[in-house]
Amino acid sequence: MSTTKAIATLGAASILIAIFFILTGAFGVREHWAGFLFLFQWSMMEGMKLNRLPRSALGALTGVAIASLPTWLTPLLGAGAALAVMLFAVLVAVFLLIRGMAGIVINPATMAFLTVATIPQIVNSTKPAEVFLGIAAGVIIFGGLATIQAIIQTALAGRKAKAAKTCATPS
Repeated sequence: MSTTKAIATLGAASILIAIFFILTGAFGVREHWAGFLFLFQWSMMEGMKLNRLPRSALGALTGVAIASLPTWLTPLLGAGAALAVMLFAVLVAVFLLIRGMAGIVINPATMAFLTVATIPQIVNSTKPAEVFLGIAAGVIIFGGLATIQAIIQTALAGRKAKAAKTCATPS
């Protein structure tokens, strides 16, 4: 990529990040990092393909849900049993990932979010519902922007094809 294109891309990315912060701030989303992690995972692992958006979103939510089991279950089962349930869920998720089963919910996004959501600082300073909200914000905002981009690209390609056909037709 040329320097000019790199600077233009950086400028566009900065604008999109600002839009993300403005929109999430307006709706009270506190866990911005979850939306950015979603964007990173979806863009780097799935190429920001719109048909892979549901898979990435469900995988991210599943990863956080598995990581949140101790938070949810400790009051009911005690800390040791809740941790055991989570570890069993992790083993099941890894097995399903290895076997290529349940790919809509157990996929690289699951593992990325499971890994990050079990970091002690995250566990101790966030609420699962707020992390889910951050992911949802990332899915809606970045998925929406990608959808708009795809619509524009399709329209431009249609115009270009129509113009080429018009120029090629003898009068």
